[in-house]
Parts: sequence; C-alpha cells; structure tokens
Amino acid sequence: MLSLKYIKFRERLMKSQGSSYERLVLAFLMAGLAFGLLIVAVRQSSSAQSSRESQVDNEIPKHVPIKVKLKAEKEKKFKDLGNPNWVRDFELEVTNNSDKPIYFLELWLELPETMSENNNPLAFSVRYGRGAFLHPETMAIPTDVPIQSGETHNFTIDEKWMRGWEQSKAGRHLPDPGKVRIVLVHLSFGDGTGFDGGGEAFPYKRNRVSNGSLPPTSTDVSDSQPR
Repeated sequence: MLSLKYIKFRERLMKSQGSSYERLVLAFLMAGLAFGLLIVAVRQSSSAQSSRESQVDNEIPKHVPIKVKLKAEKEKKFKDLGNPNWVRDFELEVTNNSDKPIYFLELWLELPETMSENNNPLAFSVRYGRGAFLHPETMAIPTDVPIQSGETHNFTIDEKWMRGWEQSKAGRHLPDPGKVRIVLVHLSFGDGTGFDGGGEAFPYKRNRVSNGSLPPTSTDVSDSQPR
C-alpha cells in the first residue's frame, strides 16, 4: 500500500511535468507567432519597396508649344525604384502643339539629387534634329525632316548615355534616382524662331544678349564616368 507521502510526491511531480509541458507548448506557439509576423513584415516591406515610385517633374515652361508624357507602356517600369534598369525603360512622347514644324528639339532628363564629380546634377540629353540649330540663326535645309504640327516623336536615351550611367553607378556606387526633371534646352522651328532653355522666344528683342541655351547647373552623364 502506497504511503501518503509517496502519493503526494507523485501528485507534485505530475503537476510539475504538466506545467513544463504547458510552458513548452506555449513557447512553440510564441515562436510560431513571431515567425509568422516576421514573414508578414518582410512581405509588406518588399511590397512597399516595389511599389515606391520616383518623382518625375515636367519643368518645361507651359507656353512652349509641346506636350510631353512618359509612354504609358513603360511609365511604371521607369518610375519603379526597385528597377535597376530604369534608364532603359525611359521613353518620352513629345507632341508638336504649335502651328509650325519643329526642326530641332533638345531636352534634358535631369537627376537633381544625383551629383557628378564636380557637384552638379547629372543629366541625360535627348535630341531631335541637327546640332547646328542650337544657333538661333540656323535655317532649315531640304534634307532636314521636321516634327510636323500635331505629330508625336518618341525620345529614348542613347545607348552611350545608358552605358555611361551604368559605369558611373557601379564605379561611384550611386543610388538610383528618386527624382527626375524634364528640362527644355532648345527648340527651333527652322526659320530663325524658337525657344531657348529658359523658355524665352527668339529672335530676341533688340539689345537682348542670350546667355546661352544650355542649363548651366547640370552635367552630362557622359562626363561623370569613372576615369
């Protein structure tokens, strides 16, 4: 016959074992809950990162008769901050809203938060037409093909500028830009009239001296390649 002391000992032992088992189960449950919350947080972080977009500002003066917009099929990829190849997904649709043909147009895709080695914002140049039209007095010749009134031309970044960016990014450990500006450099109608980079129409009024068309505070991305 079991003694009273032994019976009480068994009861305490069983209670102790039951308590240990409960604590073990609780520990497993807490670990599972923590792991589940971690997975959710990682997924939310990944989703938030992939949904973040770069800011694109159109800084072309409103009175300049062109309409610009990112190509719809590529806009999402271009703006995606998680896309390391964003520069290759840039495509800009430019429509001539004037009543004259456009023989020359240059725009800059400026990265205001990404500095060159001389501490100026990096920029990509996109251009239509002969470079000679950067001189306001240049007239169109028969071989010049304009963007007619109402027509749309698609601009992409030249391969050499894309390679320049990729080399600069790798060599200087540059982040992908969170902000992009579309800036007017020069527009010529091929008849001695047009707009300079400040949006001022030329030919200029008497005694007006042009300060030049190119934005003075940006550096072409090709100049920032690592030596």
